[in-house]
Amino acid sequence: MYGPDPDLVLYGRLMRGDQSALHQLLTKYEKEIHVVMWRIVQPHGTFEDVADLCRALALELNARLDEYNPDMGLHFSEWVHASAIRVADDFVQAVRRT
Repeated sequence: MYGPDPDLVLYGRLMRGDQSALHQLLTKYEKEIHVVMWRIVQPHGTFEDVADLCRALALELNARLDEYNPDMGLHFSEWVHASAIRVADDFVQAVRRT
């Protein structure tokens, strides 16, 4: 057998108050998140903007952990990526409004 999903194990630790689990999850997906955000932000922002957005994403994910439900069939990585896309899109929309 394959064993438990490592992301769900970390998510479970996080839900029990282990903040180091969030760091491990974000570190795991850091490069992918940065690339996804850069592709969205690039015409409107800088690498520094993406770094700021990644920090904002980490805070947001921590605040919204109770919204993730693994029983809905969405992998944690998919939830993180969807959140990253939304944060980057919000940035682009804000830049376009100014």
